[in-house]
Amino acid sequence: MRFWCDNAGLMDRPSDGLHKAIVRRLAEADATEEEIAAILGDSVRTAAIYTGAGLSKLDGSE
Repeated sequence: MRFWCDNAGLMDRPSDGLHKAIVRRLAEADATEEEIAAILGDSVRTAAIYTGAGLSKLDGSE
């Protein structure tokens, strides 16, 4: 993620937002937590944080 942000000229921006947006898009496309983890190089546990109930907590919509 950091590499992509830096190459886009966003050196002063955290990559967390990009990570969250990608996970959200994958989840909306019905990717499983295992698929999301594999695509982004995350653990399944980390992917779970960004999907389902974990995503609701991050958005403050719970």
